[in-house]
Amino acid sequence: RTLSNGMQKRASIARALLHQPRILLMDEPESGLDSESLAMLKSLVADWTALGRAVVMTTHNTQLAGSITAVVDSPRIGQMVHGKVRFQNNDRENAGDNGGNGLAGQEIEQEGEPSPSPAPPESSGTRR
Repeated sequence: RTLSNGMQKRASIARALLHQPRILLMDEPESGLDSESLAMLKSLVADWTALGRAVVMTTHNTQLAGSITAVVDSPRIGQMVHGKVRFQNNDRENAGDNGGNGLAGQEIEQEGEPSPSPAPPESSGTRR
């Protein structure tokens, strides 16, 4: 029997919690979860951080990020662009409470902009 995507995600999260790590890393944990499972995920994150453990989560869902930071004791949300932290936020008001999406925060100055990707090499063949 094959598990659904949501059940696979739940099993993966349960497996990660078995050893009670001090830092829980989650990559897009909401993918494949229904609304009930999402509520359980938020509760899990709140409980885990209440125990003094850290949760590091990646997501493209800014509303989810904001709602999760609203339920933890010390919310910190950041945005990475091209592998660099663009800004971070420790402000609960903008991190999910009052309908915030978690994306208002302190801009972090970067040294220079990332270099653009090199252009693809031009074809040296002849056109017909």
